[in-house]
Amino acid sequence: MPSIPPTLMIMAAVVGAMAACAGVIVTVLIFLWNKLDKQFDDLKTRQNRQFDALRSDLKDGLGKLEAKVDRLLESHLPNPC
Repeated sequence: MPSIPPTLMIMAAVVGAMAACAGVIVTVLIFLWNKLDKQFDDLKTRQNRQFDALRSDLKDGLGKLEAKVDRLLESHLPNPC
């Protein structure tokens, strides 16, 4: 049976070690990607809450402004008697 050349064995060991390192790197990248994705989801939720609050405040302010305009118009329009 022919023996395996030592250089081929060394190359196989190096390739195996590189594959293991690549696997670890990919695992870390996936973990970090998921963590970043969760942060983006949290940011989106927080931003939507802020937009909802702002929209509510604007509607309240618009309602108050409309009431003031109505009172102003009523006070300056002649009374049709």
